[in-house]
Amino acid sequence: MIVLALAVNMGWTPAVQAQDERALPAGPGPDETVAWCSGCQSRALVMRQGMSRERWNDIITWMVENETMRKPCDEQRKVLLVYLSARFGAAKGAGCTDTPWGRRCL
Repeated sequence: MIVLALAVNMGWTPAVQAQDERALPAGPGPDETVAWCSGCQSRALVMRQGMSRERWNDIITWMVENETMRKPCDEQRKVLLVYLSARFGAAKGAGCTDTPWGRRCL
């Protein structure tokens, strides 16, 4: 019971778990995306961003400089950028996310 109460207090619910367990779209890069991003971000958050390749690149730089993300080598960064921009690019969501406080656009 304590574990369940702690999980609920931390915002974890079965719905959140179900979103995070959705498979990322196929293609070169989903495994790398999980390895590099899911330690800090939910898959659902990554999947709904809709950012350009340039914006994804800026986000990776920001995560390395301001968060705990290790710096990917050039080849790893390229795989991430190709995958993220192709699967979750600007055309997929125009860089906007619906939040409980309204639509947030990057």
